[in-house]
Amino acid sequence: MEADGPGTSIPLSRPPAWSGLSYSQTVFAFFLAAALIPLVILSAVTVGLSARMVDAVVTENVAAGIELTGRKLDALTESVGRSVVAVAARPELGETLSSGGGFSEKALLSVAAAAKERFRDDAPPVNAAVLDLEGKTIYSTTGLPASLPSELIEAVRENPAGISVTARRMEGRSDRYAAFYEATAVIGASGECVGYAAAEIPRETLKTVLAPLPPVSDLTIVDSEGIVAFSASDPDSEGKPLSGPAEPEDGRSYRGSKLSVTAAKPDSLVSDLVESLTLTAAILSLLCALLALGGSLALSRRVSGPVTRLIAATKEVAEGNLEVRLTGGASGELRELMGNFNRMVGELDRLFVETMEEQELLRQAELESLRSQINPHFFFNALSSIDALARLGSCAEISRVTATLGKLLRGSISGKAREETLRRSVEETRHYLVIEKIRFADRFSWSERIGPGTEDAVIPHLALQTLVENALIHGIEPSPEAAELLIESEARDEILTVRVCDSGVGMGESRLAALNRALREGERPESSVHIGLRNLNRRIALEYGDDYGLSLREREGGGLVAEMRLPLRREERCTG
Repeated sequence: MEADGPGTSIPLSRPPAWSGLSYSQTVFAFFLAAALIPLVILSAVTVGLSARMVDAVVTENVAAGIELTGRKLDALTESVGRSVVAVAARPELGETLSSGGGFSEKALLSVAAAAKERFRDDAPPVNAAVLDLEGKTIYSTTGLPASLPSELIEAVRENPAGISVTARRMEGRSDRYAAFYEATAVIGASGECVGYAAAEIPRETLKTVLAPLPPVSDLTIVDSEGIVAFSASDPDSEGKPLSGPAEPEDGRSYRGSKLSVTAAKPDSLVSDLVESLTLTAAILSLLCALLALGGSLALSRRVSGPVTRLIAATKEVAEGNLEVRLTGGASGELRELMGNFNRMVGELDRLFVETMEEQELLRQAELESLRSQINPHFFFNALSSIDALARLGSCAEISRVTATLGKLLRGSISGKAREETLRRSVEETRHYLVIEKIRFADRFSWSERIGPGTEDAVIPHLALQTLVENALIHGIEPSPEAAELLIESEARDEILTVRVCDSGVGMGESRLAALNRALREGERPESSVHIGLRNLNRRIALEYGDDYGLSLREREGGGLVAEMRLPLRREERCTG
């Protein structure tokens, strides 16, 4: 046997496959199996017996529902048939149709009175009509012409003394949606058929008649020729021949005097109920198992619970959550361990908050320091302009420049905001440009092109003046020729872009590349060369992030374009 040295591990016997489970999980698994097995067997037996009982009850209900539906349908066809016969039996109707002449007002009133008497307003609405031998509508209760199928007219001619019933055929387009028709012959003085008295029974009327009856699944009504007059489950089959046997094996049927009723047994109802019973049994079984395991779970959790919570809390701390705390549910050494953990996390949280506050104070101090470097540099150049005017003896211009400089000083002192709107910045920049315009006379001119939606956008305080000052000092002032300066802005894709373009002397390619690299890499200004641009770029990076800042490029035709990119923020979001 080898001696144990430093770092030597002593192998243990191989644990069984199930040893990965905790004590509480193992106990839970055994009790769950013991509780669920008998419950599952009992549930299966109960569900099977319930399915048979439901099947028997549903079959009986379907048969009773079809019987009631068939009788109600027979009563409807008989009532409509008697009314049609009563209208056809009017003597003046037969005489008028036999004569071939037009209907007199008296004859029409008589037929209308008979139709309204037989087809009352409180009865299920139908369209009762009188037609001549050619099928032309002479009168209808709804005012709409009747449209009798050719099969119905042929049946009436073959049996003029009886009542013929047929379902609506889908042979062509029809503006009315009739379910079936009833018709009889109008007999003239010679004893021959001279016209027809008919009734169109709309589908909605049939639904109204059947509505009070118990609902029957897959209810279908067909005529003697097997044409579907009504289908509760498949309205598209109406007017077409019945598909399948007239008496389905899994359903019931009723053969009436004029129409027949069939219905299938709703197997889906039985299956849905079996599924519901199975789900209910499973839920109840699980609840019973959980109740049986409650005692053992409580004992196991009393020991393992605090340790598990401590592990979870430690993981949260590792992920950066310093607000987690452990309370209650432990005693003895575990309680002391939880208390020490809470004190440790609290101390970490306090140190983290203090460090963040310190970093924020340093950041604010750096920003204020940068601003303090820019402001004196900016106003020093303004005073230089006044000095130049004094040497020229231009008193009026000195007064104007002094007043304008006073406005600049007043604007700088009046607020401590780190940001200002582009509109205000342009106004303050105009004061500076007025001073420089007096100083340079006709050597330069400026113009503004402020894009829509950018005037109320916020930019760093003195940012625009810094860009303009850099263009005047390094581009326009050294230029021997008159130069132009343009201030423009635009907003696109939540980005505000402000440009200051000048037609001055420009900058060498190598110097321009070096300056852009310094701006891009965020180098701190160490000299007075372009200090305004470098400080401004540093402020933008600190305030808005490294994705924003300044860049310079050569202007087509000579000069430079200084571009400032910022996130598009409106005036109301400026809280500085």
